[in-house]
Amino acid sequence: MSDNKDIFVYAGWLNNELIGIIHRGIISGGEVVSFEYDNNWLGSHSNLMLDPTIPQTPYRTYSEDKKLFGAFEDSCPDRWGRKLIERREAKYAAKEKRRPKKFFETDYLLAVQDCFRSGGFRYKTDPYGDFLDNDENYSIPPITAIRELEQISLGYEKDTDEKWLKQLVNPGSSLGGARPKANVADIDGSLWIAKFPSKNDDYDIGAWEKTANDLALMCGLNVPETKLMNISELGSTFLTKRFDRKYENSKEFRIHYTSAMTMLGARDGETDGLGYLDLTEVICNIASEVDKDLHELFNRMVFNIAISNHDDHLRNHGFILNGTRWELSPVFDINPVAGEEFLSMNIDMDNGYRSFDKALDTCEFYHLSKDEAKKCVNNIAGTITISWEHTASKNGIKKSEQKYMASAFELAKEYYLGL
Repeated sequence: MSDNKDIFVYAGWLNNELIGIIHRGIISGGEVVSFEYDNNWLGSHSNLMLDPTIPQTPYRTYSEDKKLFGAFEDSCPDRWGRKLIERREAKYAAKEKRRPKKFFETDYLLAVQDCFRSGGFRYKTDPYGDFLDNDENYSIPPITAIRELEQISLGYEKDTDEKWLKQLVNPGSSLGGARPKANVADIDGSLWIAKFPSKNDDYDIGAWEKTANDLALMCGLNVPETKLMNISELGSTFLTKRFDRKYENSKEFRIHYTSAMTMLGARDGETDGLGYLDLTEVICNIASEVDKDLHELFNRMVFNIAISNHDDHLRNHGFILNGTRWELSPVFDINPVAGEEFLSMNIDMDNGYRSFDKALDTCEFYHLSKDEAKKCVNNIAGTITISWEHTASKNGIKKSEQKYMASAFELAKEYYLGL
């Protein structure tokens, strides 16, 4: 697992065309990563920028911090998936009476089941072999298996039974974030993400995420299709349709996705001072429809202010590839948070303190006049103030929980009533 290796990278959205090779070396017990584009790729796609930290040259580029490049890190598992992968390795090691193997970033990358992998990249360690990971013992679980998957995810939180691990590690290992989740296939074959309740939840997080998505749709944001299922007493299971896949004539096509973190050349833990204004620069440089995406981003920022969504960090914004240019992906991972005064990302040059006035003062960066920006804020603040309680009730949220969460919507209410 820790040997030097070459990882061949393919464009799953372009008939699996070879993009280049990730070279992984081990020096003094640490991973050193470099990447070189394939010459044929450079000849055909010189105008397609996949990662701002990898120059489009025929020479090998080394990662400055020795970590995996952001473009490839986007298709790695995050906390939940890594926990599953590590737990699986610990289980195998105990059975084989050996020490658990050390995982490097590229090992996590290759541990994700190919059919579940986020975005359009596909990987091989043998150019004549299969895309990885290709464990034939696993298939995409149907949406009808939600109840079983939820029970298995709860098993992760309370024991180390190998039975649940085998069933959950591949459906769930491709996904980001810390919450229990899994990929499932709907009856039409489309891929969905199911987020399960946790025994550690203080309130029905799934129902509130559905409520936030419903409100975002009412406010005119680009929102993926979502569902809510009530299976256990712990809370709701929230499902969202994956926007990095499309289906035509029963055939699946991959859509390439990259995070805002990657497009800004940033790293986890090194994002202080970055914010929405930085994203406006990215959009101006890479978007296929600049004004459309700038207006959408402004509305998302205002929406996050209005519902106190503190989870608006750079990994929760992203872009999908449209030809050789990019466009903002549909909104995702939006949740109200009671009593939160700040967003994760800066609203202006100073900080992320929740303020509609601060947002309005930045309107020119979004190619909006002050009057246009005010209409956006008025619409969002009004829609949320009028609709959040009814929407929460529709999603089965108890009045006691609504009372607890009311402070998340108070700023929107104050603004709307002051019009």
